[in-house]
Amino acid sequence: MTAQLLERTAELAAAQEVRRAARTGSGGLVIVAGGPGAGRSALLEAICEQTAGDLVLRASGSVLEQDYDFGVVRQLLPHLLSAIPPRLRPGLGNALELVAQLVPEDEEPPAWPALLPALTALVAGVSQEQPLTLVVDDLHWADTSSLRWLGHLAARLGHLPVSVFAGIAEGVSVPEGALLEQVRALAGATLQPAPLSLAAVGELVRDTFGVDADAGLSHILHRVTAANPAALDIVLRGLREEGLPVSGPGLQEVEERGHLLLRDRRTYCLSLQPPLVQAMARAMAVLGSVPSDDAVGRDAFGRVGVLTAADPWDHATAVRSLDRLGLFSAGGTTVFVHPSVPDALLSVVSVDEREELHRRAASLLHAAGFRPGDVAQQLLTITSGHAAWEAGVLRQAAREALERGAGRLAAGYLRPLLFEAPPGSAERGRLLMDVAVAERGADLAASVRHVTQALLVLPTAQERGAAALCVPPGPAAATPAVAEALREAGEAPAEDPDFAARIEAHRRALEPDTPQALAASVERLQTMDVDQHLCGEGGRELLAVLLRAGTVGAGLRAGTVAGLGAKILLREPARWSAAFTVLPSLIQVMVTADAVDRAEHWALTFLHEAGKGDSAPALAVATAGQAVVRMAQGRLREARAAAHTAMDLPGFDAPDWPEVCGSVATVLSSVALATHEPQACERVLQLAQATDDPRAAVAARTVRGVQALSRGAVAEATDAFRSAGAQAARLGWHNPQWMPWRPAVVEALAASGRPAQAADLAEEEHAAALDWGTPTAIGRALGLKAALAGPDEALDLWREAVGVLGSSPDLMARARATTALARQLEGARMAGAEDTFVEAARLSAECGLTDAPPVPGRSQPVGPPTAAVTGAVAAQSARPAALRSVGVRGVELTPSEESVLGRVRQGWTNQQIADSLGISRRAVEKTLTGTYRKFGVRGRTELLAVLGN
Repeated sequence: MTAQLLERTAELAAAQEVRRAARTGSGGLVIVAGGPGAGRSALLEAICEQTAGDLVLRASGSVLEQDYDFGVVRQLLPHLLSAIPPRLRPGLGNALELVAQLVPEDEEPPAWPALLPALTALVAGVSQEQPLTLVVDDLHWADTSSLRWLGHLAARLGHLPVSVFAGIAEGVSVPEGALLEQVRALAGATLQPAPLSLAAVGELVRDTFGVDADAGLSHILHRVTAANPAALDIVLRGLREEGLPVSGPGLQEVEERGHLLLRDRRTYCLSLQPPLVQAMARAMAVLGSVPSDDAVGRDAFGRVGVLTAADPWDHATAVRSLDRLGLFSAGGTTVFVHPSVPDALLSVVSVDEREELHRRAASLLHAAGFRPGDVAQQLLTITSGHAAWEAGVLRQAAREALERGAGRLAAGYLRPLLFEAPPGSAERGRLLMDVAVAERGADLAASVRHVTQALLVLPTAQERGAAALCVPPGPAAATPAVAEALREAGEAPAEDPDFAARIEAHRRALEPDTPQALAASVERLQTMDVDQHLCGEGGRELLAVLLRAGTVGAGLRAGTVAGLGAKILLREPARWSAAFTVLPSLIQVMVTADAVDRAEHWALTFLHEAGKGDSAPALAVATAGQAVVRMAQGRLREARAAAHTAMDLPGFDAPDWPEVCGSVATVLSSVALATHEPQACERVLQLAQATDDPRAAVAARTVRGVQALSRGAVAEATDAFRSAGAQAARLGWHNPQWMPWRPAVVEALAASGRPAQAADLAEEEHAAALDWGTPTAIGRALGLKAALAGPDEALDLWREAVGVLGSSPDLMARARATTALARQLEGARMAGAEDTFVEAARLSAECGLTDAPPVPGRSQPVGPPTAAVTGAVAAQSARPAALRSVGVRGVELTPSEESVLGRVRQGWTNQQIADSLGISRRAVEKTLTGTYRKFGVRGRTELLAVLGN
């Protein structure tokens, strides 16, 4: 059985009932209706084949013969005249005479009012000898005169042994629609072949390929063809001829190819539709998919309505017609089922006509108040130049795209204008600068190239400086033209102080670190009006650069750095575009000053915003910042994961971003020092080869020392660690928390049997830590001294270290100090050892040190812990790491929720929490609301009660 006749048993049975009634003298008209390819003609053919004993007369309408009077009747007439019995001819004389005038095809027929009853009389006469079945296909294309006669006949079939079956295609543009509907109204029944079922599709596949259909293939074919028999036949035949696989992983290719095979058919079916439907389809192809509700509140057809100027009723009718053709996706949407559909719709339109259609669409959308991005999509197809308002829309669309991080899209909006700008003009230079800003997140090399081209044509030093600011600090340092433009702009008089501050910030960021340069930056910071600079973006960038210098060179105290850094971050939005400025370096500065909470909040927002856009570099910068924060918190696993994620992002080119490489190298070198992990060491060495960032170079020397320790080469390790310290000193890095190299040397010296040298260096580290002033630096230094001291002194030093580190954000430092104190207490058989071991286990598990191997030279336990201690440690370590800070089993908290919850447990008010974290009180309240929901409580009192239990 053919596809068109599958699952048509009910329709054939209904037709047979009509024929039986006709044999009893009660005939009728049956309409067989359906869209193109639904199997209408095949069903009429099958009806003809089951009319045994009837006289069957057949005809068909034609689009080419719609103007030919009685065209369909003339097809029936020869057989009708020959079937009249001789005995009836005398009684039909007048009718025969009138009808005979239709036989000569080249003569004008008599007036139709007289012909209609004559033709009906002939049909009645013929049916007296045997039942008569008339089958007329494509009735929608029948001429007017034939339609009138069929209507005349249909009104009289109730007393005649005559059955009439007429096929009508739905949704086809016809000139005599009203007359056709009158004929349809006289029908006793309408048969509408339904789309085929999945089972029928499977049967067709089996007939075509000789194998049972894969369930996935049946679903794909059912979806692609809308279960239309003719469409199925086209696709199955095409797949067989092309030899495509019909099972396994190749099914996606089958779906794609199926849509392409149907392209010509869809174009043909659309050409049969009324002009309004065709116009709407072209408008939808031009305007793209129509959402159910756009930003300006229009309905699903609003955009198309602007272009077609049709009323909502016509729209709804046209949409139904297009949906019946299978052009829309399932689910009642007005989204084309495949990109080949709009391509096919526009393939019959000339290039000039298509461009004019897009230009008109853009104009109408713009006038109707649609978003610049919607209008710009139309303007991008125009190649013959843009009017002033069109250029303005493209620029505005680019700005909006950049605001949400869609740099590639923004650059695409601007490039057409770039091609139209006069060569060598200042206008072209400014466009080059705008394109460079959009491109830098996706194609940094192209962005830098466009900036250097802009520098050649921009007329003033300030404009050239503004162009140079488009290049991130790392690539700017490697591009002489950019560095020169910054120097020139810095020396020229500046009308805007904030612009001058930003120029200065980038110039200082390009300078290599030296003790003299760092000291000069600290002096500059101490003499400037900080409050004034905090008010502008450029001023905040300059403050961030100077604050970094005061941090790495230890020219400032940690409290000063943390306070000023918090003010900068409080005023600086964590936008994704911050990745292309000097501001991300402030994350490292803040965590070095133990101001991790504020840095974490800003870094998390920065990461969230960067994740919204399409810029892999921006996401890499933000992820590297996240790694720095997690390392400062002592969360090894999270820091390691974030560091690797930053470097492995698709589309991120590490050599172009030395700042990211330096941050990641610093984090992974700290991981290597803590765990001796070979993979971390190798990754740091790779980064040092890929970039010239000095932090990566110092980190590489550090991990070479770690590798030497792992081999037992203590002397070699000592030399490597000292080499890292010497390089840091040459750069002017004296901060013990920026690149902490002394602890590694102290441990190596102690392991090599040189305790006196180790003690001297530990004292030096302690003095530097006291000068810097953070709990983390001081606590680590005390731990160094304790590891080298005798039992009595060591116990006091470890107590002091644990006390100092209690206010440190570094869980790893706290875990190590607490573990060492527990061992000292147990070795001295003092009270509190068991509780201290439990706390040490909690901290170790939370920061990822549970399975860390012992580091050579680090103090080991005096003796094994008692069974009670071991059990307590195991019970504490078994709890989920994310929950240990709140002590409640089965509740997962975000870092922000943990930060807020910790302060709630200390009795802080919402306003105090907001001030300490640098966020709004509303943000604290929202965070607490989410926490209440997770714990299933109604407020702070119940939450504290749950936590207390």
